[in-house]
Amino acid sequence: MTRSALAEELWSLLNEEPQTKRDVVHVLIQIRKVLEHDGKPAQYEVLKVFCDWVAHPKLAGTGARRVLRLRDEQLPTFYGKPEGVDPKGVVHKILSLDLLRQELLAFLAAPENDLPTR
Repeated sequence: MTRSALAEELWSLLNEEPQTKRDVVHVLIQIRKVLEHDGKPAQYEVLKVFCDWVAHPKLAGTGARRVLRLRDEQLPTFYGKPEGVDPKGVVHKILSLDLLRQELLAFLAAPENDLPTR
């Protein structure tokens, strides 16, 4: 599938409210295809992890391992006083989906994509 065909399909998918889990999975798989087509998966590392996650039962890619290692390195800070939990906010950003939202918005709004961001 060409990049323009992928972008066209994404445009129509993103202009409709997702009705099923399948709709969301389809969008994420198409986004992954665009990232790979453009050679930019590392630029949107967290987004790619989530795109991979919907299609693969095991996250084994380099980016996925880095994100999971980052999360695991911070998890020991969850012991102790509540104010000492995740002092850098790393785990919160990963688990709260903040990083996913940021990267998804950046991907959709990128000039070469110019996809709906609502």
